[in-house]
Amino acid sequence: MTTVVVPDLGNELPAVMVELEELLLTYAAWESAGEVDPGELPAPIAGGAALAALAALRRIWHAVAPLRGGRRHPGRLHRPPAGPGRPP
Repeated sequence: MTTVVVPDLGNELPAVMVELEELLLTYAAWESAGEVDPGELPAPIAGGAALAALAALRRIWHAVAPLRGGRRHPGRLHRPPAGPGRPP
């Protein structure tokens, strides 16, 4: 059996996760488009780490969604990343 610890943010959890996802997608898009200089982004999300953090966020959502009635939040989670030619 696996134990999963989830912060108790009540009904705010999906909104917080969607906001974090939007930030990570923005940072990843800036980096891939060359809109930030090397070293400009903080180390935890620089060098493609924003995409790894995004994947981790989605794994967390998959673990949390069943606890929230199995529904996905109607926000951005599971949508393709925004970028040139794609709406945010």
